[in-house]
Amino acid sequence: AGGSSNNLSRNTPATSNGSGSGGSSSNGDDTVTATKLALLEQLAALDRGSLATTTDKQQIEWLVQSLEQAGAGADPFAGSPAAIEGRWKLLYTNTEVFRASPFFLAFQDGLVQDKQIAEAIFKFTDAIPGAEIKTANQVVSLLSNSLVSEVDMAVFPGLTGTVVTSSRVSVVPPRQLRLTIESTRVTGSTFSPLLDNISVPVEQLISQVRGPGSTEVLYDITYVDDTVRVTRAGEQLLVHGRVL
Repeated sequence: AGGSSNNLSRNTPATSNGSGSGGSSSNGDDTVTATKLALLEQLAALDRGSLATTTDKQQIEWLVQSLEQAGAGADPFAGSPAAIEGRWKLLYTNTEVFRASPFFLAFQDGLVQDKQIAEAIFKFTDAIPGAEIKTANQVVSLLSNSLVSEVDMAVFPGLTGTVVTSSRVSVVPPRQLRLTIESTRVTGSTFSPLLDNISVPVEQLISQVRGPGSTEVLYDITYVDDTVRVTRAGEQLLVHGRVL
């Protein structure tokens, strides 16, 4: 997955010292655009990160940091609708793809509270034969103070469904979003339509074991524009593309 896109990303400068016609602002915008295009080109071959090698991950981290350090992008929460709002499709994560749902952060940090044990559980889950993540989307609305994660899965041939995790959100200026995972459910299941009527009260169950606030997750929105959003949650890196 390295190839020419690796060379392109390494040749993309992280900052601009442009002068002459167009000025430094124009050159800075050009640098951000080139960096973003290099990032998207590399991600296109990596199946949301599941095919990424260690070298790929290092390259992507370098490109993402270039975007973050450029000081470009929009204020994630200003305006109506704000830049962060809308439907976003997962383009990349540096963890297993199914962990793009914030439910698994709450599971690790809120319930298990042991990273090594959680990682072992995640690796076992990722190794289930026939398991496949088809799409992983997030819908963000500041008007309704909500983030809904939708993960379309196929566990075995003919057995599919969408895992929907609902969170309420609050803004933590200047660029953080606090999520409280409330519930998760399966919709559109081919296993049994009865599953569509079952919602697991994640916040209530985990809070009974670990106390109030144990399903809270902080998202750092480190870059967002009309087409791309970069989010960090602890060691997890998420890159989403806007669904138009």
